[in-house]
Amino acid sequence: MAERSKKQPTFHGLMSLRDLRKEHNFPKSWNHAQEQRGLYAYVGFDPTAPSLHVGNLIPLLLLKHLHAHGHKICAVIGNGTALIGDPSGKDDERPLLSKDKVDKNTNQLKKQLKKLLGNEVVIFENRQWIKDLSVVEFLRDTGKHFPMNYLLSKETNKARLKKGITYTEFSYQLLQAYDFYHLNQREEVNLQMGGSDQWGNILSGIDLIRRKTNKAVYGLTSPLLVRAKGEKFGKSEKGDNVWLDPVHTSPYQFYQYWINIDDALAETLYRFTHPKAAIARDRPLPPPFPEESQGQVRGHQ
Repeated sequence: MAERSKKQPTFHGLMSLRDLRKEHNFPKSWNHAQEQRGLYAYVGFDPTAPSLHVGNLIPLLLLKHLHAHGHKICAVIGNGTALIGDPSGKDDERPLLSKDKVDKNTNQLKKQLKKLLGNEVVIFENRQWIKDLSVVEFLRDTGKHFPMNYLLSKETNKARLKKGITYTEFSYQLLQAYDFYHLNQREEVNLQMGGSDQWGNILSGIDLIRRKTNKAVYGLTSPLLVRAKGEKFGKSEKGDNVWLDPVHTSPYQFYQYWINIDDALAETLYRFTHPKAAIARDRPLPPPFPEESQGQVRGHQ
């Protein structure tokens, strides 16, 4: 890893400056010397749709920033866990997708990730290692490290228990934890990143690695990108998704969407993405013309 100037913030510090950091387990003493040892990070992407969406932009930015700081990055397409379904952020059980549908979506996401992150990113598919697990092996070697009171304490599970959750979706967090463990053992990946709705799943992976190997690994989440009413951007059942593939959301539609967004969201996005490190958080830039929104002002710059 290339030597970095002591005057430049660590990756962890830069995420704090840009408000891209929500939860993390980095020690308080984290510094340049520790970061010089190198991080190898991954973000998981769910192939339940044929395109990434704007909610994926912040985790993608995390990977871009980390790579710019000289660290290694990889992406994991969950084409194994997509056959089960992630209960996070869902009120009801997800419909099960066919293997053919998941495979088609996986191929599309691989092309997008290469385009957005460059050829430096390594892309894994978690079906590569999940398909070889036997039920007995998984329950003995992984399931025994997850007490039921620990699993039931997770916010996602507590919320879903009120309506009901099947064992299929209940087991998802164990499989995602196993992803982190597998990548740590085989590839020496030591950092998992994602949106803040994934914090419980990330902690499960950190705990599994600690229990099985006594090694310290890290997790970091970013704030969710939310709409004006507080709903997160994602694969909405309402059909109002904003995709990163021009086949599904045209460049014109994409541009018009952001021009017309709520002013508060415009400020948030500006802080996340502006190339300058120093951005006043409590002093929004006034529009040069009173009738224009902040989104339209950004469009002029």
